[in-house]
Amino acid sequence: SSSANTADDAVLTGQEGVKDDESQKDVVKVAVGSPDHTTLVAAVTAADLVTSLSNAGPFTVFAPTNTAFDNFATALGTNIAGLLANPELADILLYHVLSTEVLSTALVAGPIATLNGQNINVTLMPAVMINTSNVALVDVQADNGVVHVIDAVLLPSLANINEAMVESISISPNPSSDIITLSNISSDEFTIVNTLGATVKSGKVENNQISISELEKGNYFLRLSNNEGTFQAKFIKF
Repeated sequence: SSSANTADDAVLTGQEGVKDDESQKDVVKVAVGSPDHTTLVAAVTAADLVTSLSNAGPFTVFAPTNTAFDNFATALGTNIAGLLANPELADILLYHVLSTEVLSTALVAGPIATLNGQNINVTLMPAVMINTSNVALVDVQADNGVVHVIDAVLLPSLANINEAMVESISISPNPSSDIITLSNISSDEFTIVNTLGATVKSGKVENNQISISELEKGNYFLRLSNNEGTFQAKFIKF
């Protein structure tokens, strides 16, 4: 109901938002008025996206809370200052924005393209989720779109990594339960990250093989670096 949305608006925008004329709020101002989104505002400012997201739109913004950013920074082994200095920050933030206004009632299960160029995945049952994040608050209206609050930062899977490089790593078997074998790549050091961007294993490649037996079941990204650049490929542990 409209009264519920008004209450939600007050929760998201805080006391300043209640006093302001709601019709004058773009999606950035909605976040600025929210005490639980100060990190998001700092990130949008650091990534020089304030002007873009204050324009006509319409936009849909999936807005991670301060706690979500704290958890994301911890998973990456850094802090908020480190996160704000990340060269991929703009890419990550644009992965939270759609170029159309999509209310919660209009969300459809499946992939949706973001301004980052990659798809997020919407799940509706048993609960509304964007990738692996939960939607905590929906349909906070702005004059140039709508904001939905989420409890985790969404991570684009291949941010700033050349697709051609990705294809140059072959992993077999994939899916795998214990050992993966690499071909078409020469590298000594490897890093495995989960879908949240957290490093779960790193070490040296031995005989083109890496043991993944201790990993939990799920999707992972393997990153390798050599003098030609950084290479990444996705694999599944089952």
